[in-house]
Order: sequence, then structure tokens, then C-alpha cells
Amino acid sequence: MIGCGGIAQWHMSLLEKMEEAQMVAFCDIREEAARQSAEKYSGVAYTKHEEMFAKEKLDAIFLCIPPFAHTDQAIMAAQKGIHVFAEKPVALNMAKALEIQAALDKSGVVASVGYCVRYVPAAAKVKQMLAKNPAHLAFGWYMGGLPESDWLRQMKTCGGQIVEQATHLVDLLCYLVGEVDTVSASYSHECFLNLPGVDVPDTAAVTFHFKNGAVGSFLNTWAGVPGPKPGAWIGGKDYFIQFTYNDIAITTPEGTKEDPVVLNEGYENEDLTFLRAVQTGDKSGILCPFSDGVKTLAVTLAANKAAEEGRTVKVEEMYDISS
Repeated sequence: MIGCGGIAQWHMSLLEKMEEAQMVAFCDIREEAARQSAEKYSGVAYTKHEEMFAKEKLDAIFLCIPPFAHTDQAIMAAQKGIHVFAEKPVALNMAKALEIQAALDKSGVVASVGYCVRYVPAAAKVKQMLAKNPAHLAFGWYMGGLPESDWLRQMKTCGGQIVEQATHLVDLLCYLVGEVDTVSASYSHECFLNLPGVDVPDTAAVTFHFKNGAVGSFLNTWAGVPGPKPGAWIGGKDYFIQFTYNDIAITTPEGTKEDPVVLNEGYENEDLTFLRAVQTGDKSGILCPFSDGVKTLAVTLAANKAAEEGRTVKVEEMYDISS
């Protein structure tokens, strides 16, 4: 485990119950966090990943660190033939994301990104449906209060809410509807102008044009109390789908069918799928390879760029890291 914070603790609680995994090393720049995890799960604690890689014989890593902290952890793992599960977002900028992807591709290791909503059974149901009857319209939302963590309040460390937090729903739209071609966006900074240590936009309205002709929009905010459960509406010929972190409702001319959405199933499924891919070498079950994580990052960074420059941005522009 590289990173022993909140999301890492969640993965640890799941991995502990899986016979496919044995946790042996725990690395965090906060010595106490690494030590506590190592003691709990009977492993070795480290504060430097370089030392961990030098001393441990590892099959895989779970990379659970903030976007600004991505340096050479995944690259070093790939060079040593160590498989990589990386939490989202995969980096803070495209240059680093593409550098990591190149190393992973060259090594051939299993590489999976933690977009857990893809692994919820309801997502598979919707994806099968849309493969036969593509969506024409999509709308997503992610709303809540300002996070406590200092690094989530600064653009230079988190990239903004759409890059770090709302990215789960942006990724869901990309997964279900299709790849995004162009992005336009407007951001607001009105609520936190006088709050020290905060420069993230408090509200965003984003418009997507998908390569398949569908159109979509996305709203997110940190400017209030926790709002409705994150979710998306997706529409096409003769159907309308509401997909939230609580439930899914599919309406057709025959009526509406509802099913619960259990997000924990997504976490369990993504972890188990990764472990089995490591064991067998079969990557076909990985629903979010690293390249897809890079694509979602490109979409969210394109929204930042569109808002900053006041123009429509083609997502492919984000892959030009020379400028």
C-alpha cells in the first residue's frame, strides 16, 4: 500500500477479507499512518516508497495518494514488473499521466484505475442497454460542502472539484455514453473569495459534446451543505435512466424498473478483478485500464482549461504536452 489515508483504509478493509491478497508493506509520508496500518495488518511500515521497493518482494501495489503526490511510484513499480492499482485521478496533469502510462504500457503489467462506479452491477446493465440503443443526452451532478483537507482547497494540489471528486461521475458518463470530443465550461469563485487558503472554484457548469453525437452537461459545487446523492440522467430513444449512488431507475414505454445501487460492490469488484488479473495475467476483466483513467483526466482538465480561457476546448488538445 502506498498511501495509508482514508481511501487506502477502505481498500485495506476489503483486501483483508480476500484470500487472493496478503498485505505486506505500508508506505506513507506520515510515519504514524504507515505504522498503524502495518501493525493492524501485520506488515512492514515505510515512509519512502524507494526503500519499500528496494527491500520488499511485491506482486502489486495499491497507489492511494492525492493527485499532486504522483511522482515516480507507478513508474518504479512498472520497471520492476509490479502490477499497479491506482486510485483516481491518475495524476494532476497530463504530462505526468502520460509519462506513467508509457511506463506501464512498456512493462506490460496489469494496471487498473479506481473508478469504482464502473464495477457496480447496475453500470453493466446500463452499458449493455446503451450498446444497443445509444444515448443522445446526459446530465451529471456532484454537489456538497467544502472539504476539510487543506490540499482539497487548492487548485495546485487537487486540480479542483471536477478533477478530484466529481471525476467519478464524469468517468461514468464517459464509460456509458462514449468518449468526449469537446468541452466548454463556466466556473464561479464567489463563495470562497474571502476564505484564506481556498482558491478552488466553488461552482461549475460544464457542457460536453461526445464523439458519437450525444450532448451532455455537468454541474458540481462545493458551495453548500451536502446536496443530493451524486448521479446522472441519461436519455435516448424510448428510454430515460436515472443513475445515482443510491439506486437506478430505467423508464421505457413499458414502465419504470428500479434497482438499488450498492457502491461498496463497486469497490469490492474492482479490487477482486485486479487481484485475479494479477494472478492469471488476463486483463480482460479490467473495466478501467490506466489509459481510460488518463482519458477521464483529460476531460476534466479540458473543463478547467475551457473555463480559464473562455472557449470550447477539444479534449485531444490536452494530449499535446509540448506547449
